[in-house]
This record gives sequence, structure tokens and C-alpha cells, in this order.
Amino acid sequence: MTVVQAALGGLSDVNGVVGGFVITDSGALVGTNLPSAFDASVFADAGGRIARLFEASSALGSRPQSCILRFSEHKLYVREMTGALLGVICAAQVSLPALKVASNLVVRRVDAFLAEERSAGRTGESVPPPASVQPAVPSPSPSTAPSAPPSRQPKKPMFFRGLPVK
Repeated sequence: MTVVQAALGGLSDVNGVVGGFVITDSGALVGTNLPSAFDASVFADAGGRIARLFEASSALGSRPQSCILRFSEHKLYVREMTGALLGVICAAQVSLPALKVASNLVVRRVDAFLAEERSAGRTGESVPPPASVQPAVPSPSPSTAPSAPPSRQPKKPMFFRGLPVK
């Protein structure tokens, strides 16, 4: 059992959690403790999509720390780590506060392990180098900045639970 799998085992203390996984920012699988129905080929497609979801959401302004994808019977909780993402598949009625506490513990352990692996020079596919955090939307250069006063600039759209707020 790897360090990542052992850390993910702590998620099973939360009632309703099926299992978890860690993927790189590019979507490559680092480790998992999910049932055998979720083999590595599942993450070939899903890993990249989850990583792109976080990348696309950063275009809205700031990169989210976590998000929840809700399905009819399950939820997918995704939390950002240093150079990686933690995913947790759980039942729809899972306690979110308990899930967040458990995921914080997993993130601390796995981040520390990945940092040690990177500093030791083991930067294979299973240990991602930290991704440089760059905004998806480049900031305007001074020559193209809007000349209107700040009070007249359009406001950024605000969202609550995925719906626009006016």
C-alpha cells in the first residue's frame, strides 16, 4: 500500500464515502482507494476532464479551492492540492462538514508526501511537479486597460450554486 492509498483510507471514516483518488493537474492518476470497478482506464478520460474543470473555473476570476458535482445518487467532491487534485466519490446524503475535515487531513498528508518526492528528484508520472499557477485570462496591459473610472466598469458576474446572482 502506498502513502497516497494509506492517506486516502482516512476518507472511509466518513459515512457514505465510496473512495477517493488523487490526480495531477494534467489529469494523470497518482493513487486511488476506489473499488475495482474504477480501474486506471476510467481516469484516462475522467482525470483530464476534472483537471480542465478546475482550469476553466479559474477563468471566472479566482481558482476555487473545491467543488462538488452532484448526481442523482452520488456526489463527486474535488479539492485542490499543490500540483494535484483530490477527488472523493460519496453518497448524495454524505455529511459535507465531515467530508471537508477528512479531506483536509488527506490533503495535508498527500501534499507533504508529494513535496518530499519532488525534492528527492523523483518526478515521474506518479509524482507531479508543481504546476505554475497562471491565470487563465491574461491581465490587460496598461495600453489596453479600460479608461473608464472604476465605478463605471462592468461588474463581474456573481454565481451562487451555479446560478447567476443579480
